[in-house]
Amino acid sequence: MESVRKILPVLSQLLNTQSDLETSSRLSWVLSYLSHGEYEQIQAVIEKIDLKRLCALLVLENDELTKPVLRVFGNIATGNDEQTTFVFNLGILARLQKLVDHREVGIQKAVYWCLSNLSSSRPHVQVRIFPFVDFIISFS
Repeated sequence: MESVRKILPVLSQLLNTQSDLETSSRLSWVLSYLSHGEYEQIQAVIEKIDLKRLCALLVLENDELTKPVLRVFGNIATGNDEQTTFVFNLGILARLQKLVDHREVGIQKAVYWCLSNLSSSRPHVQVRIFPFVDFIISFS
């Protein structure tokens, strides 16, 4: 865990200074692996990475970048209630709403997986997702 804490500030700096989509995509994949873990590891990612910047990358609509970014947020959403709430407060639902009907099925699956993790057995979070569910049903 200590080595993860040491590398996260470096990754955050790289993420904040990169404009190259391929590099940002690779950094996002690294973050997706680092955010897949116990609460302590997820918390380290929340504390050390500029997740607002990462969330903003979803508007670029670059498939190679979108997939790992969704993985990061889906992984964080598996954390505790505070960690899940943190993801909500970033405005992730608005980003997911724009991706739910994405042309690539793999990205659609990642969106639904992220939503599933966000709403998993957390009643206070599920209430915040209800309007989004109505939006999804309208695509049926």
